[in-house]
Formats: sequence, C-alpha cells, structure tokens
Amino acid sequence: MKLFHGTSYKRGLQILADKKIKGNDVDRVYKIDEMGLPTTDGYVYVGDIAIAAYYANKTSVVYDRDPYLMIFEVDVNDDKLEADIDEIKYTLGPSEGSTQGFKDIENPTPEECWSSCRALRVKDDLDLIPGKYKFAKLKSNHLFFEDEVGADLTMKIVALNADFSDIGEEKKLNLYKQIQWEQ
Repeated sequence: MKLFHGTSYKRGLQILADKKIKGNDVDRVYKIDEMGLPTTDGYVYVGDIAIAAYYANKTSVVYDRDPYLMIFEVDVNDDKLEADIDEIKYTLGPSEGSTQGFKDIENPTPEECWSSCRALRVKDDLDLIPGKYKFAKLKSNHLFFEDEVGADLTMKIVALNADFSDIGEEKKLNLYKQIQWEQ
C-alpha cells in the first residue's frame, strides 16, 4: 500500500541520510502527554497525503521553525500495517459515539483505523528501498506572511486532512499530481 510520512525538511534530510524512517531511538516531536497527541516509541506513523502534510507542516512550524517540510511516499507491505492507536485517541478522543465504525475499540483493525482517520503505523523502522519510495520538499506556512503563494499547495493539501469523501479523495489525488517528487 502506498502511504505517506510527513516531517520538517531538516528531519527529512536526516531520514534520507539514514535511508530509513526510524521508529526507535528518534527525537520525537509528539512525545509529551500535555501536548494532547503523544506518539508511541517504536513506531513509524503513516497515512494519506493530507494527514502527512498536516503533521509535516505542524512539525515544521511549531517545533522546528522550518520554512520547508518533507513528505515521503513509501510502499508498505499490508502485513506490516497496524491501526494507529495514538491517532485514534487524538482524532476520536473521548467524544460520544467515538467507537462508531469499530467492532472492538480496544483492538481496532488497520481497516477500521484507515476508515476513521486515514492513519496507520508500522512497528520498528521503515527502510527506504530504492524504487519503493519518493519524497518531496514543500513550503511550510512558517513564513506564511512573507510568502503566501509558496505555501498555497501545502495548505490546500492540509485542508483536506479530515475529508474522506469521494470528492475529497479526488482533490487529494489532483493535488498529489502537482507535487514535484524526487527518488
């Protein structure tokens, strides 16, 4: 399955140097419970392009103050995919009806997680295998007021992070095609 991982540009350069997206022993941005969305060590978090762009932009703007972000498109074997428990907690929270679409919220399937929040996770590191990944450098909105046009594509993608409709998926595909990918 083709999935996306997003981060700041400087962190993306480290991923390229390591030739892997690390799940262990990584300086996690989302690590403090008080932030409301901590992630669990030992996992790489992936999702659709809008979720990846959302977290990449947030990491770039709030934590790294990076004017750019990087999105990786990776081909992941379906048998390695797990439900992203952290995203389920963050997205659905304690709201009433939050278990809708899950047979057992304590043991969600990857399919249920994908349907509810377009996010999954992979245990351990995710190796960047030539021919099975590509990446793109996009403008974050960190310096938005100085360069509103530069971050326009990024913000259009981010705006679709909660739109799972057929029209939303079509818009994501059209925006995906506008990105200049590198291998």
